[in-house]
Amino acid sequence: MDEQLAKELVKARNAVKRKYRALKTEIMESQIKKEKDLKPVTEPLKELIKNIKTEKKTVKEEEKSLSPFNLSKYEQPLKPRRNTNIYKKYLPTEQLESNFP
Repeated sequence: MDEQLAKELVKARNAVKRKYRALKTEIMESQIKKEKDLKPVTEPLKELIKNIKTEKKTVKEEEKSLSPFNLSKYEQPLKPRRNTNIYKKYLPTEQLESNFP
């Protein structure tokens, strides 16, 4: 019985392999057929998508270059200077205010 069972298993295994290969080739053939049938539609769409992506990149680069918030550390706008009073070191502010009209 063991030999007969082993033979049946081998037959079943081979049958499964054949069915798998057939399905695989059928799927591949159907995909190739669909690609051929839909090529006149898909090619222009692919071109449009490629153009749209490149346009978005150029727009983003332009926005970055125009925005003051996206500058590199070397291109930062100048910070406003502090109000430094050179006489502050020597005189209290009350005396300074009284000396200037």
